Parts: sequence; C-alpha cells; structure tokens
Amino acid sequence: MVGLPDDEWGERVVAVLQAQAERTLDAGSLKAFVKERIGSVKTPKQIEIWLDLPRSKVGKVLKTAIKASLNFLGTPSGPALVHRGPPGYEVHPPRR
Repeated sequence: MVGLPDDEWGERVVAVLQAQAERTLDAGSLKAFVKERIGSVKTPKQIEIWLDLPRSKVGKVLKTAIKASLNFLGTPSGPALVHRGPPGYEVHPPRR
C-alpha cells in the first residue's frame, strides 16, 4: 500500500500486488473481496497488479520506488495496470 497525490482528497491509497507465478488476479474481484471484509471506506480505490515488485538486496519491498514509478506513469485511479516495475531499479526475487 502506498499513498499517491489526489486532487480531491489530498492523498489516495493504492494497493500494489505481485501475483504468484502462473496465477492471475482480477482487480474487481479483489476490491469486492476486501470491501466485503473491511468495508468500503478502507478499501483501496486503486489496485495495481505488477509482475515483479522492486526489492532491495535483502528482499524488502522498495515502497519509494513503487511510489516514484506510479507518479512517473501518472496512473489514473481506476483499472489495474500490469507492468514489470519502475525503470532503473533492479528487481530481486523474494527471499524464502
């Protein structure tokens, strides 16, 4: 979850998810699932589905890189966008 600038509210919550290999995610289904469990107020207005998340060398997700990439792309609030992560960042697989 990251916060991005919003003209109306000041900031909006964006959920950025990484799908497991060979699995598909549907943003509409995810929103409905979350809304049913925690309510519409806490449900992210935008869900991004990425193939890879930018990670540090120790495996931590780089939220600043995600935020910078979303600001660079100028993503609208609405349907999910699938891409490989921000340009210029190394993508490290998660440690298990």
